Amino acid sequence: MKKTTLIAALAALTATVSAVEINGKLIHAFALTESPPHGIDHNAIGDGGKARGAWQMHFAAWWEASASLKSAGYKTAPHAIGAHDPALAHTHAKEYMAITHKRLAKRMGREPNAFELYAAWNLGVGGFAELGFKIDACPSATRNGIQRLKIHLTR
Repeated sequence: MKKTTLIAALAALTATVSAVEINGKLIHAFALTESPPHGIDHNAIGDGGKARGAWQMHFAAWWEASASLKSAGYKTAPHAIGAHDPALAHTHAKEYMAITHKRLAKRMGREPNAFELYAAWNLGVGGFAELGFKIDACPSATRNGIQRLKIHLTR
């Protein structure tokens, strides 16, 4: 697909998608999107060893989710181990997704949709903000991830 066609399709899709609900389907779709091409890979290591597990969480994201979970009485584990544990990673991904959603909604002044949440997950809320919260301004890797997410959410 040509870049201009992909950008136009993403812009149209983003305009028609409603606010996101963080639920099992979305969390699962993020894992499928982050650990392609063969499905969920809990052993995945990316970004030069910085991103781990099916959700490709970096240490800072893991640490922040861990701190929030610990304060609520949940079990946590070090990033290098926990990010590869399916149950712990799912719990941490859900928590960090909620943290990201809250920050993104505050910065955008409205509820984000699933694709905007993914862009913020992938680039960080600050990184996505630097792009004016515009999907079409995101790097191609992020836009391609959004396309994969769209597929996983419609299955």
